[in-house]
Amino acid sequence: MKYNISLNFLSLSNSDFSFKVYRRKVEHNEKSWDNNIYKYRLPDTEGKYTSFWVGFESFENSELFECNSIKTNIELTKQLLVKLLMNNINKLNLKIHQKSNRFNKTRKSIIINEITDSNDQLIGARTIWVEPYFLKTSNKFGFLIDYSFIKAKEYPFNREVQKHSLSLNSDYRSNVNYNIDKYHIISDFLTKYYSQLKLIREDISINDKLENIGADTLNVKKYIFNSNKTDISQFNGVMNNGPFEPVRVEPMYFYVFKTEYKNQSADLLKALNGVSYQTFNGIQKFNLKKQTKDNTVGISIDDYSTDEIQKIIADVKKHNTDNPIIISVFPASEERFYYELKNTCLKENIPSQSVHVETISNSNKLKWSVGSIALQIFSKLSGVPWIVEPSHENCLIVGIGQSHKYDKNKKQFERFFSYSVLVDSSGKFIEIKQLANETDKTKFLDGVAHNISKIVEENKEYTKIIFHIPQKITKDEIERIESTIRSINASIELSIIKINDDPKFTGYNKDENTLIPYESSFIKLSERDYLLWTEGLNYHNKRAVKRYGNPVLITFYYSNQQTIFSNHRKYLQDILNLSGANYRGFNAKALPVSVYYPKLIADFSKHFKELNLDLSTDDTKKPWFL
Repeated sequence: MKYNISLNFLSLSNSDFSFKVYRRKVEHNEKSWDNNIYKYRLPDTEGKYTSFWVGFESFENSELFECNSIKTNIELTKQLLVKLLMNNINKLNLKIHQKSNRFNKTRKSIIINEITDSNDQLIGARTIWVEPYFLKTSNKFGFLIDYSFIKAKEYPFNREVQKHSLSLNSDYRSNVNYNIDKYHIISDFLTKYYSQLKLIREDISINDKLENIGADTLNVKKYIFNSNKTDISQFNGVMNNGPFEPVRVEPMYFYVFKTEYKNQSADLLKALNGVSYQTFNGIQKFNLKKQTKDNTVGISIDDYSTDEIQKIIADVKKHNTDNPIIISVFPASEERFYYELKNTCLKENIPSQSVHVETISNSNKLKWSVGSIALQIFSKLSGVPWIVEPSHENCLIVGIGQSHKYDKNKKQFERFFSYSVLVDSSGKFIEIKQLANETDKTKFLDGVAHNISKIVEENKEYTKIIFHIPQKITKDEIERIESTIRSINASIELSIIKINDDPKFTGYNKDENTLIPYESSFIKLSERDYLLWTEGLNYHNKRAVKRYGNPVLITFYYSNQQTIFSNHRKYLQDILNLSGANYRGFNAKALPVSVYYPKLIADFSKHFKELNLDLSTDDTKKPWFL
């Protein structure tokens, strides 16, 4: 299906124009001395691009140089557009939020108003941010525009912040009118200020309508269950057909609780057995036996200390069972206990599931979450609830996660850590593998290359390997990966795709009252860049049932098969499908698991570091991070 999506982009009336700058060649190791002087690569007198110091006003030993907006340097043109727009913003005395300049120098967040609570404490600022952008598909410059609520540094993250961020509505429920609310705020801002902001130069004005871009759609996600039966609903598919692959060894359940929470543990057990709520028929639907005295053990603890955690592990080992899982019940405030228990279980290769007392005590909350709790338990026991219908056969997806520890005193990176999450194109989780954990970048690259070669050798049945990466990687890293794979099997198809789940883009479907694009929609931004809506309106039921997320930005980064650029649909389809393979919950975040799973691991890694706990780097075939 083809239709139009209004991108959050205001194009310029004229994008092909000339402008003058002052420039001087950069000397060796020379550093910037002025915030109004920038470093850009420009053509020298022979047409060869080299580094210059550039300013819009004359500076010492600078020369005048004429640029073309599109042909000379697009990033420099964007810097000019910021300057021109800021001239108008300053004339209106609009305040720019100080956070604007922290990470993105060209984005400016204009404060609409500041919000305080009932005690006059500042909650944060409602802002409209604008950022120059070049839309390559149409060769148009313009400004991306969107609404953002910036929380005050001292204010805690709570429901009030979520309400003003529009993720919750005025009743503190999931805001199904998220797109409508954002669109109205942007429209109101333009109505109020457009006439004074539009003319940024005598020959250049900003258009007042969001850019319409032709959108196409992929096939809807199809899930496969027991006996290869299919369904478009994960929950209904499991309940009606059973899981794709059962747990091979019957588990033993170890419930951990303080005596005061024994009743909550019993309530959780009943809910998991399907006794408590009609909304969930029990773990038997996952082909697991009911939890009874024969397969369930209660472990009472005195406190949430390290010693008690060691006693828990000792008690579990004492039973000498082949497939144990620890189910711990404790208050949400005991955060350290949660991470320390998770860390210890990871090192002991024992899966664990934690459920807060508050969740169990709230009957309505438990009613709607027990199914997802059961799903996580089943998956951590190495069961496969469902897979998705793949576009590529015999295809291994390698999701890469990286973290670099930065030493502020030395002002350099002192440790490089990288790991991979392996899934196949059906979304089936295979394993986590460490790639490198080094202090030297060269050794880091060597470690990555060596361990990728091991992955290829251990998975010879795959003829295609696609790397999904969250950020840019260097040419060195690409060359190591490519040469490593070529040395093992030159016929393997290798592709590297960057997936950004927090892009600066959003879009509106003007054909629907909700303004929400359809799930599986995509638009082309450039030869290599696409926006993909992994969730959105259902074609058969156009009612909004929750707040849908923004699209993901897909960049086709590298391939040894040039067909990737002419056959992008199949690669986009696999990314869409993988967004439905998330075993964290039946309504879990719709991100491709090749990106989402590494994010979960990175989050655990961060909390482990904060508590001085080492992240176990042993390879594992269990999705402990769910």
